[in-house]
Amino acid sequence: MKLSADRILTTHVGSLPRPPDLLSLLEARETGREFDQAAFETRLASAVHEIVAKQVAAGIDSVCDGELGKISYTTYIRHRFSGIGSFRGDNDKPPQTAAHRDLLDHPDYMQRLNETRRTSWFSRETVPCCTGPVAYSDRRPLETDLKNFTGACAAVKPVEAFMNAASPGVLTKFVPDRFTRTKTPISTHWPMP
Repeated sequence: MKLSADRILTTHVGSLPRPPDLLSLLEARETGREFDQAAFETRLASAVHEIVAKQVAAGIDSVCDGELGKISYTTYIRHRFSGIGSFRGDNDKPPQTAAHRDLLDHPDYMQRLNETRRTSWFSRETVPCCTGPVAYSDRRPLETDLKNFTGACAAVKPVEAFMNAASPGVLTKFVPDRFTRTKTPISTHWPMP
């Protein structure tokens, strides 16, 4: 990690806005609609290059891929892990995830947000849930993310680079356990080294 004695180095959380055309492709993939896989891969690679270049141009010291290949910073795991499936429940509501304090303080906004989610890609079919023992099952999306990010970094040469990944602790907040049907967090099913 780079250190500085004369200024504060800059970075950010990781997730950045997806370009509208890429977002449309991500939404199609997430909802199971037909889309052009080759066009998606080409656009994803160019979008990652663009977002890394924008971060460098803005003076960000430690850049990332903006999580552009993921529809959300937690729901993407259902495409990479076994034991993570879509919500299938007995009622019309997806399981509750832990609400953020700012949403609890503003129930009117939380209601509008939930209504928007009901009509967007974020539906009961796309809410990930732990449905069995968790294990890595498909490395291709990760390898694509690494290839795109490595290529973008080689082209624009940032000071440092990082890649986000949802930790087991974060997933316990956003991926309800439907495997054991207890309040046991998903991390108890997570394969630890």
